[in-house]
Amino acid sequence: MHALEQALGVHSYRAVAVTRAGARVAVLQLEPAGQTALCYRAGQYVTVELNDGTLRAYSPATGMQADGRLELHVQLYTGGRFSQRVKQGAQALGLLKVRGPFGQCVWPDSFDQAEQAILLATGTGIAPIRAMVTDALTAGKGKDIRVYWGVPSRDDLYLHDEFAALERRYLQFHFIPVLSREIPGDKRYVQHIASAQHTSLAHAWVVACGKPAMVSAAAKLLGERNGLPASQFCADSFSASDALPLAAAGASKAAGIPTLTVNVTRPDSQFSEPVRVRADGTLMQALRDVQLVEGVCNGQQSCGTCRLTLPKTWFEALPQATRSEARLLRALPGAGAHDRLACQIALSPDLEGLQVLLTESPRLTLGTGEYPC
Repeated sequence: MHALEQALGVHSYRAVAVTRAGARVAVLQLEPAGQTALCYRAGQYVTVELNDGTLRAYSPATGMQADGRLELHVQLYTGGRFSQRVKQGAQALGLLKVRGPFGQCVWPDSFDQAEQAILLATGTGIAPIRAMVTDALTAGKGKDIRVYWGVPSRDDLYLHDEFAALERRYLQFHFIPVLSREIPGDKRYVQHIASAQHTSLAHAWVVACGKPAMVSAAAKLLGERNGLPASQFCADSFSASDALPLAAAGASKAAGIPTLTVNVTRPDSQFSEPVRVRADGTLMQALRDVQLVEGVCNGQQSCGTCRLTLPKTWFEALPQATRSEARLLRALPGAGAHDRLACQIALSPDLEGLQVLLTESPRLTLGTGEYPC
């Protein structure tokens, strides 16, 4: 593995076991194949890359293990590229590149004594919640922990017995399964059940893991109806890979251009979201294609509307800014030491997992013919 990959949190793993958990889910066990294992907190997620470049995002279903193993819960999709390989067993997966960790959806110490911890999940979104809850209960955290798990039918509750056992063992833990298709015509959603069972969530901490539609609906409903402060709602939403934002996806497939994942944090959020982009052109072009930056000057280094902030590791891994880019950054109000212009970052497969924080960049106002100096 290249030194740059190791520096940027890329680890080599080998699949050692694949077991089925119901008709639609497989449990994938990975062990480190190199000298280092990935370190993470329960609730964070990683990306997994097959040797053919296929990339998927998953949250480990357990907290950090002493032997570095990862347990991933894989939703099986008909015709899915990753699903097909998983169905063939551990040997078919070969060596995998695992990157991360990403996301900030972890159990915050500041909420350990909150009145309630409400955790909402759909499908395999239960995996990170299982990791968080298990670690929290073992450490004696939480006074009232409630897990709402939404699935189509009882057959999809592949962790039912495990959660039922936790409920019997820990008085502060409650498990509420929500079956959305058990009764014909009766659509039941986790956010509606959670909202109906609580008058106020003003002092609660809420986690939502699963389909983006559920995450968005839960944030809106629990905020408006139950008084949940936005600062106490935590989420990293997941989609099937083909539904993730992909800049110029058609052109990418047609030209056979590889893609990579950029983890983007918006200015009004604490949480990153994976965005699939083509591994060519500039980061500004890719983010503009999915309407995350303006790029008003089209990369001419004259507007500053694609300014973003990088973590120190990523900032130092990129080529240094040119004199013209550095000049513009110095002229932009609020620019920090680890800021760059997205239009000056050339995309390549080596930047897989790049982390960026979008900024509410004030547009640089210049007179006709003027340039920053």
